[in-house]
Amino acid sequence: MQYKIKAMNIQDKRVLTFNEGCELLGYKKSYVYQLVKEGKLPFSKPPNGRRIFFERTKLEAWLLGLPVNDEAKKEDVQTMLFDVAMKAVKLNSLSISEPSKQLSHG
Repeated sequence: MQYKIKAMNIQDKRVLTFNEGCELLGYKKSYVYQLVKEGKLPFSKPPNGRRIFFERTKLEAWLLGLPVNDEAKKEDVQTMLFDVAMKAVKLNSLSISEPSKQLSHG
């Protein structure tokens, strides 16, 4: 039960610890370290600090293949997620209820 509570809290946080970032991404720690080292994953490190932190919206944008920069806003990620979901619903409804439309457009 504690795991579910922890996962819900990640969605509410703006800044994630390294472990929380790994959990959100669904990747092993060693792979996330590799992505950070290669500069492929956006991260933050406080001055004179040793810990790595992530901005949740930047990780979500990275997962979606969106450009990751300081302008990556929560609204942009949410809009992209909504658009992807709506396309999936539309494709699913066409393939199930209207197979003739697929053939006429193909």
